[in-house]
Amino acid sequence: MGIESLQDGFGKNSGSNFGNNNTAVSEVLSYIFVFAIIVSVVSLVYLQVNNIIEDTRDKMKVEGLRQSFKRVQNVIQLTTYSDAPLQTIEFELQGGSLYLSDDPVFTIMVENDTYTIPTGSLTYEFQDYKIAYENGGIWESYYGDKRMVSEPRIFIHHRNIDNQTIIVVVVTRLNGNLSYSGEGSVRLDFNRTNTTIETYELNGNLRIYYGNSEYSDQWEEFFQSLKTVEGNLASVQVDTVNNYARFSFNRLIITTYNVTINSIMS
Repeated sequence: MGIESLQDGFGKNSGSNFGNNNTAVSEVLSYIFVFAIIVSVVSLVYLQVNNIIEDTRDKMKVEGLRQSFKRVQNVIQLTTYSDAPLQTIEFELQGGSLYLSDDPVFTIMVENDTYTIPTGSLTYEFQDYKIAYENGGIWESYYGDKRMVSEPRIFIHHRNIDNQTIIVVVVTRLNGNLSYSGEGSVRLDFNRTNTTIETYELNGNLRIYYGNSEYSDQWEEFFQSLKTVEGNLASVQVDTVNNYARFSFNRLIITTYNVTINSIMS
């Protein structure tokens, strides 16, 4: 009886310990599983939040650059139109590159007269973003998607009193030599050096060729939008094959401003 009792007791204790071990293992696996879920969720949330922060920061930088180039546009307009031909601003690089190039070249044809004008462009590049001041307008490219930020200086006005269509074309030609990259501030001095004005008083035709521009599609959209000005009394036509816009006029004024840009790293 004693031995059997001991054997029964041993068997009962062994079964109980085995059951406790299974329960303990199951609890550990459950904790590990829950911990893995928590880590995965936290990691996913972190990545999403980090992406949102990065995206917001990039958008803020892009918007800041747009505002900077609008300031450049305003300063150049002050330089060209006002009695103060010398203006200065500070430009923050923010890790990108700022440079002045000779391109594009615009061709303007009036009857038998042809003007070939290398307007140049002031451009800033940072990663997949590019923005440029080109012939009075501001243009940008963001991940290959290009658009016009601010319109160039081409105006159509119809004078009802004598039924005259007047077109004003303002050409801004940038001259200079600058190229900066990295961080820091660059001082830009804009100096109007020369102004030429050509006036035509006749029933004539004007052509502006824009195909040499990197933003030719956006120039095309701009010229297409001019068809709606006062019922398209200038008879604007856009040749999308040869990349030019054609206008009819009674009076035409072409004003070319030469602006020299000098720069120094602040």
